[in-house]
Amino acid sequence: METTEQPALDSQALPQALDPRSDTRGPTMGPQESANIVNLFSEEERKKLGDTVVDDFDSDNRSRAGRMKKCKEFTELYAALTKAKSFPFQNAASINLNVLSYTSLQVHARLFDMIWPDNGKVIYSAPSTIDDFARAALTEKFANSYLRNKMPEMAQGLDDTLAQVVIYGSAFRRTYWDTYESRARTDWIPIEDFVVAHEFRSQDPSMRDVPRYTMVTHPTLWELELYSNQGVYANFA
Repeated sequence: METTEQPALDSQALPQALDPRSDTRGPTMGPQESANIVNLFSEEERKKLGDTVVDDFDSDNRSRAGRMKKCKEFTELYAALTKAKSFPFQNAASINLNVLSYTSLQVHARLFDMIWPDNGKVIYSAPSTIDDFARAALTEKFANSYLRNKMPEMAQGLDDTLAQVVIYGSAFRRTYWDTYESRARTDWIPIEDFVVAHEFRSQDPSMRDVPRYTMVTHPTLWELELYSNQGVYANFA
C-alpha cells in the first residue's frame, strides 16, 4: 500500500483557500448556472418556449388566487386596518384589537434572536478529530465574518423571512453565487413573487419534487443592461 503525506494547511491561508475568487486554476469545464443558451434556439423555438412558460405561469398564478386572497386578509389583520363605515355608522368610533400584531411580533422577535444571535456566531464548526480544533475555529470565524460583512442583505432578509413565516405560514429564500458581484448572496423572496401551483406540496427545501415554480424578479433597465453585457440576458435591445 502506498501512502502519501497530506500537506499541512496554514491557518493564515485558510480564508484565502476558502474564497472561490482565490482559485487560480482557471475556468472549470462544464455548464454554469448563469450560462444563457437562448441563442442556440431558433426564433420559432424561442417563441414556442416563451408561450409555454407564460401559459404555465398564468395557470399557476390562477390556481393560487384563493391562497393569495387569504394572505391579503392576514396582512390587513396584522396591520390592524379598519374599513370605512357606511351610512348611518360613518361617524361611529372604530374599536380595533390588534390580536395578530402583538402575538406575531413576539414570536418573530424571539425567532430572530435564535437564528441571528448578538454574539455573532451564526454558524458553528465542529472538529471531526482532535487535530481539527484549530481548523474548525478558523473556519467558524471566517464563515461568520463572511455572512456579516460580505452578505449585508442576510440579516434583514432573515428578518423579513421570519415575519412572513409567522403571518402567512410560508416563506421562500434563495441562496446562490452572484456572478456579477462575485460573492455569495442569500435573498428573501416575497410570497407573491414565488409562484407555485396550489395543488403541489413539497417537503424538500430545494423543491426538487415540484414540477415547476417561477420566481418573479423586478430588475431595473440599468441592471438588465449590466447583466446583458455579461451574457446573462439576451436580446436586451
